[in-house]
Amino acid sequence: MTPIEPSPETSGPALPIQTFRQVAQGLQPRPAVPAEAQAEEGGLGRKARERIQRRREILDVARQQFARRGFNGATLDDIAKQAEFAKPTLYQFFDNKEHLFHSILTDGYQDLLGILRKTGTPEAGFSHQFRTLCVMFLIYYRKHLDFFVIHRQVQHRLLQPAENPWHDQSQQLFLEIRERLKSLLVKGMETGEFRRMDAERVCSTFLETLGVYTQAFQDGGEIRTATEMAEEIMGLFLNGLSTHR
Repeated sequence: MTPIEPSPETSGPALPIQTFRQVAQGLQPRPAVPAEAQAEEGGLGRKARERIQRRREILDVARQQFARRGFNGATLDDIAKQAEFAKPTLYQFFDNKEHLFHSILTDGYQDLLGILRKTGTPEAGFSHQFRTLCVMFLIYYRKHLDFFVIHRQVQHRLLQPAENPWHDQSQQLFLEIRERLKSLLVKGMETGEFRRMDAERVCSTFLETLGVYTQAFQDGGEIRTATEMAEEIMGLFLNGLSTHR
């Protein structure tokens, strides 16, 4: 298939390469504790700071284990051993394996929601906002491949009824991501910038496409930058929504 060239009328102002580099540099490793806890960390006593650090270390190891072995294959014993903590230490922070697993998801989804809230302005056009989101999501997935793998393991399950309170929390965040993307699509359709289509299906297709491209990068068969991959996705995907051909 010949890539579709972006339309000047609908693509919005091109985001300079330097901006994408700044975005990549600005995405620091995902915190394992809430942002408000990080902000207050400097004013905490030694024991409180050590507790925050222990939780962070447990989550770092757990991401590796769950990404490599899946939820069923990973064990709290192995996570405790790799983190060099006694197993009872894990229970000081997490009620069980399900709680630990969904804590990883909620951290990642909160980061992605932060990207959605900060990306783009209506003045730039909806195509431009979608292009920017595409690049930033790809950069985030590349920098946090363990989270990406875990997310891919359970994303369809998160569309089903919640099984427990931790599932419910990560599910609500995941659904908010989808709703925000869908809202952007609907607004673009209402203004005539996008063709009218089923926004729910288009949103699912967009997220799946990001997953496919990130999977190719993870497997080692994709050597292009996130920006180059995003431009191809927009050429194949977003311009297919455009009312200007």
